[in-house]
Amino acid sequence: MDGMLSHLEELFTIFSIGKCYRETVAVDETKLKINGKLYIVWAAIDINNWEVLGIWVTKGRASIEAYSFLKYVLTKCINQPKILVDGGPWYKPALQRLGIEWEHITFGLRNPIEQWFFLLKHRIKLFYRNWPYNTKIGTVQNWLNCFVSMYHFTRC
Repeated sequence: MDGMLSHLEELFTIFSIGKCYRETVAVDETKLKINGKLYIVWAAIDINNWEVLGIWVTKGRASIEAYSFLKYVLTKCINQPKILVDGGPWYKPALQRLGIEWEHITFGLRNPIEQWFFLLKHRIKLFYRNWPYNTKIGTVQNWLNCFVSMYHFTRC
């Protein structure tokens, strides 16, 4: 079994996103029910090529989580791209602290992240956006990472 897990990890590493120049990145978050509790799923997508740069599950939705997630997303960029966000009040302090250009946009250029979340929610509709009892957060994060890897694989 360990050999199979090693092979899967290698496969998903092949489809991981590397560091490159990015003009504009859209960031958003949504709620997800795990073990009867609400969690937040953060995602960032390069709006030019629809690459998902990061996906995280957190317990909260505040500027500290936004800051940590955005800082991680920036590791996938050789530059500081413009960040597009919705009206979430947690973004402004995080983006100001990072000192990067950003813009509040509800529609238009942010459509790729909204469409990607629609795809994700459609896929987990079987779960009714609720993972079974006793599911660990790490398991959900791993599932999301695999989903992103398969998304990149099928998109190519």
